[in-house]
Amino acid sequence: MEEKTMDARLFEETIRELCTRKDYPLHLAALFGQVNLVREMLSEKVVLARELNSQGQSPLHLASARGHVGVVKEILSKDADACFIRDRDGKIPLHLAAIKGRVEVLEELVNANKSTVFLLTESGEPILHLCANKSKFEALMKLVDLVEDANFVNLRDQEDNTVLHLLSAKENCEVIRFLLRKKNVDLNAVNMDGFTPLDVSVIYTSGIGFVGWKIHFFLSYAGAKRTRFILPPKVAERWLDGHHGSWFFEAMLVLAILMVTVAFQAGLNPPGGVWQDTGYHNYTSDDPSEQVHHFAGESVMSYVNPRSYTLFYRSNNLTLLTSMIVIQTLLIRCFFNSWIFNVIPIILTTISLMTMSATYTNSLSFISSNDTPIAKLELYYPSFILFLATVVHFCRMVGFENIRSIFSGKRSTESPQAMSKNIISASCSPPISTSSV
Repeated sequence: MEEKTMDARLFEETIRELCTRKDYPLHLAALFGQVNLVREMLSEKVVLARELNSQGQSPLHLASARGHVGVVKEILSKDADACFIRDRDGKIPLHLAAIKGRVEVLEELVNANKSTVFLLTESGEPILHLCANKSKFEALMKLVDLVEDANFVNLRDQEDNTVLHLLSAKENCEVIRFLLRKKNVDLNAVNMDGFTPLDVSVIYTSGIGFVGWKIHFFLSYAGAKRTRFILPPKVAERWLDGHHGSWFFEAMLVLAILMVTVAFQAGLNPPGGVWQDTGYHNYTSDDPSEQVHHFAGESVMSYVNPRSYTLFYRSNNLTLLTSMIVIQTLLIRCFFNSWIFNVIPIILTTISLMTMSATYTNSLSFISSNDTPIAKLELYYPSFILFLATVVHFCRMVGFENIRSIFSGKRSTESPQAMSKNIISASCSPPISTSSV
């Protein structure tokens, strides 16, 4: 009884509020889905369907926003052109149904007159953009299925963004795959900032892990291209903002110092140790004439396996050198306001990790007595996995399309200076606005 009393009170308060706003009876009937009452009123006076309330909305606006399919059908059967009426914000009933995700209402409105789907809001937004900004993906897909028109799916807003631009900034892979199956979708449309949907995807979804990688893959596989080299903003902000990225570079400095220490110790204590005396040796022959003279303190590995020793000291020296450059760069970066002093340590640290892995693998292969194929595989697979991880991260940062153009012989028309400016501008200013409507 108490719940019914409460519902009655809420209903009464709603009625009073609407009446104080000078809403007409037909508006109230449409708002609460009273189909029979709407039918009776329209049978007496059809012009009521075009009357606006104090909010500038018609009865069809209210019914569409609330999802009352029966009321929508009744109004359209009496006045099909009511779907063109705009409210105070410049939206037609179809726009409100899209914003609220009323799929059944959308179907009725589109079937009544398909030309309404091409009408923009007062702010210049197409209906698909409204669905994307409000994350009404089911409504978006329904509209695309109902209106099979290339011009519709490629409509642009005031910033020249297509709906694929907006969806590329979202985390919903299924909607993007749905659009990519449509043959008429413009995959490489460029907005006012010069960004394609793949560019937008790199900027907005590179920090969301596997989902972002899937979106990049779907777009690239479908034929989407990038217009320039862009660093993901989450990465770029850390590189450009010394305050928020200080912990990152402090950790990198500690890592570089540890790598220098390890490389230094490995250089002084190579695998197999050093000769403890000065004399002659030959492990392959007992003939004294073929014995080799060695000196105390020299590496045993350099005599026993010169090739492995050459690989060992070269990779170890490269680890030591790159790590010391990282330390020096991190120490002086506070005096320079340039992105290059943020990028260099990361690149060199990656190189140091790979060369250290090569040094470790080479050392183990020398001191190990097991030469079976399985043993060799166990020795080399960590370095191989590290190499693959480095390649994948590099491809994600640079972009598969740019790498493809390099191997196909196409050269970028941008100079290195322009490319670096694009990195900064792309990181500091987002290309599209995903604010709610």
